[in-house]
Amino acid sequence: MREILLTAALLLLPAIAAAQVSKVCIIDEDCIDNGALAIEELADENVCGGGDPAVCVNDQLADPGVRLALPIPVGTIIGNGVPGGTDAPLFTGELFDEGLFELTEAPQSWVDAGPTDDGLFNYILAEAAGFGNNGEFLLDEIPNVTPLGAAELQALVGETCCAIVYDSDVSINYDPLQGNLQGANLGVISFTVLAVGPDPAGSVLPDITIRIEDPTTCQSPQVPVENSTWGGLKLQHRN
Repeated sequence: MREILLTAALLLLPAIAAAQVSKVCIIDEDCIDNGALAIEELADENVCGGGDPAVCVNDQLADPGVRLALPIPVGTIIGNGVPGGTDAPLFTGELFDEGLFELTEAPQSWVDAGPTDDGLFNYILAEAAGFGNNGEFLLDEIPNVTPLGAAELQALVGETCCAIVYDSDVSINYDPLQGNLQGANLGVISFTVLAVGPDPAGSVLPDITIRIEDPTTCQSPQVPVENSTWGGLKLQHRN
């Protein structure tokens, strides 16, 4: 299991407890989007975006190379698989149109781009030319962009992921396995997978339930929000 340890020292921010990210993932519009029912619910409950689901997911900032954290409060539970989450599920797409992907290995070009010798970390940072801020030439035909099906989603329970969120579909070639990671990004989220729903019949993939973690675990700017109390308040309301 690949692990990236990021600390506040790297961020030049006030001391924050060290956080550990076990997975580097990609999310596209089939999972997190301003039109997702769970995101609309958060906006309606004024958890994020001032009532606007587009603002909850940085839709107004969408552009290649965007690495600002999505302004969803730390601790918010998205999905209905555990108490305190949204009433609406968080969908993950369907077979051959998945919404969640894992990056298990970086191409050498990402390593060479810098600024570190960790290619996946360089992709998260997107500081070097080619990751979107100055062209996207490092983002086409990327090997090992792995779409997550039912079994892979279930294996994520308990894992904390750093994910780059895309504004539209991520294009995947399945043989050989390659992804086109060009296109507008909404930003970054760090999340822990709390639960995975049952595997539906047909091509639809299971929904997931996630808890938003401190975005500094992804070396992303801290969003100006406090820890969420929404889940606890909602749980009290339900009881």
